[in-house]
Amino acid sequence: MIRSIRLWLGTALVAFALSGAIVIYFTAQDPVKAESRIGGPFELVNTEGETVTDEDFEGQYTLIYFGYTYCPDVCPTTLLHITRALNLLEESAPAKVEKITPIFITVDPERDTVEQMRTYVTNFHPSLVGLTGNDEQIAKVARRFKVTYWRVKGGVNSEYTMAHSGYTFVMGPDGDYIDRFDHRVQAKEIADAMDTLIEG
Repeated sequence: MIRSIRLWLGTALVAFALSGAIVIYFTAQDPVKAESRIGGPFELVNTEGETVTDEDFEGQYTLIYFGYTYCPDVCPTTLLHITRALNLLEESAPAKVEKITPIFITVDPERDTVEQMRTYVTNFHPSLVGLTGNDEQIAKVARRFKVTYWRVKGGVNSEYTMAHSGYTFVMGPDGDYIDRFDHRVQAKEIADAMDTLIEG
């Protein structure tokens, strides 16, 4: 009996370790190494309750960030960096700002309803597009961008938080992947990079 229990515990620990390794493996992957496979078709819902697809952003450079509105730190900080970067560009190269659409895609569709997203995006740049959807839609677009996310029980003023990848993806007017910024990049770096990238 004792031997059986030990065997079961050993098997469970191995399974737990392997599952942890899988999570670490996927979150540690650098999207740049798989850049040709980042992005693709998606169908989501904007803050007006309208269905939008990747085709609605054709002709625009997009800055795509995955996060959630209940995020206490990294998400609002990243979106503020994007906001300030666009504000800097508006001063130095206003014509280029018109060619950029920042997009915020939630990884927490249960709480991030259309109404919640509509209110949240008003805290940032006026051109920021907030997108939500059902679980399947969010999972699909996250896979296309190699974004990982999962629930973590407990959190400040909430029953759970979301662990998720922290990249902002730079996509070209044709929808192809160009580059990415991690959450530590400051506003001026983003502004300078986009200024260099966009002609005219």
